[in-house]
Amino acid sequence: SSFCASADMAAGGSEWVIPVVAVDEAGKSYWSSMTIPLGASGGANSIGALSEVMKVTTMQIRETPGDYKFDWHCAPRKQFIVNLDGAVDVEVSDGTRK
Repeated sequence: SSFCASADMAAGGSEWVIPVVAVDEAGKSYWSSMTIPLGASGGANSIGALSEVMKVTTMQIRETPGDYKFDWHCAPRKQFIVNLDGAVDVEVSDGTRK
């Protein structure tokens, strides 16, 4: 399956489980997930549990107002959404929202 978008990260102990919007052969979106393992935190003076380094070819920052609402669309490329403040509500083809 190809990816349409991803949203909302949740810490899960020694890994992050990230909800992913995937698209099936019929073009219908559905929820999947990806897991990013984290190494040991390294004790009291550690900066925390870290993942492996991930290569990024491009990155873009966007700021939107609190009442921002964008109608349903298929993302033009794989996207990884990181919210610093607020939340994102994403709906897939069967109406399930996260």
